[in-house]
Amino acid sequence: MRRAPLHREIAMRIKFKSHDPRSGMVVEMDSRLGQQFVDEGNADLVSENAVQPPAEDPGKGIVTGTAPDVLERIATISDAGQLRAALAAENEGKRRKSVVDALESAIKDAEKKAD
Repeated sequence: MRRAPLHREIAMRIKFKSHDPRSGMVVEMDSRLGQQFVDEGNADLVSENAVQPPAEDPGKGIVTGTAPDVLERIATISDAGQLRAALAAENEGKRRKSVVDALESAIKDAEKKAD
């Protein structure tokens, strides 16, 4: 019988402790089950997310929410790099004109301040 492959983004690697019959074994498993072994004291965490998932896009966090909330958030950011990431995320997603215009304006202002 074939087993379904683990979802790599939720995998964790653990090493069983000496009092466990699997002592010394390093295994990769679902993070919920692995965490249970760690919590019970039967294993130590070797590495979480043995295969790293792609990093969360920092721009998405800025443009998540309603347009008024996003516009308020944009007003507090002065880093042109963060603003560019937010603009890219907005253009890939909802493409709200008011948000795009505010981001483009904020990027210009941030670049002027940096000069």
